[in-house]
Amino acid sequence: MTNETFQLASGADVAGWLNSIERTSAAPVLVRIGRETYPGAIYSQERHWAPYSWRAGEGPYMQTALYLVGDLPASFKRSRKVAYRFEHGRRRWFVGSWADERAAEDERTSAYHPFGRAFQMFPDEHGVTVDDDGRPYDERTIRLERC
Repeated sequence: MTNETFQLASGADVAGWLNSIERTSAAPVLVRIGRETYPGAIYSQERHWAPYSWRAGEGPYMQTALYLVGDLPASFKRSRKVAYRFEHGRRRWFVGSWADERAAEDERTSAYHPFGRAFQMFPDEHGVTVDDDGRPYDERTIRLERC
């Protein structure tokens, strides 16, 4: 299946939904990964450390991520040990969560994934170069088509 099958939302739709969430600021994007183009948004959100975190009790922090609508990238489905870098960018991004098409239909998840099939990418904040087994991540270039 291609992303056209699942694209029921535009980047503006995703950004509008994210901007409706308290302490969240989003802008629409269109990201090209391999042969697929994904509508979505880049967002920043003020978060608080979980009570079980070793950082519990510290002040809030800002999380930045991409929320993209569509099927997972083919490169990620082949091997989850892949990092993505925007053309001319230094920071690497990793797929960190995803939802299938049932997410929008399930009342337990629809508030968090109203567009169904989607995934989030998070920036590498720690300079990760190898996986837990010591193997280097496969790096792929991605492109920001338009904002």
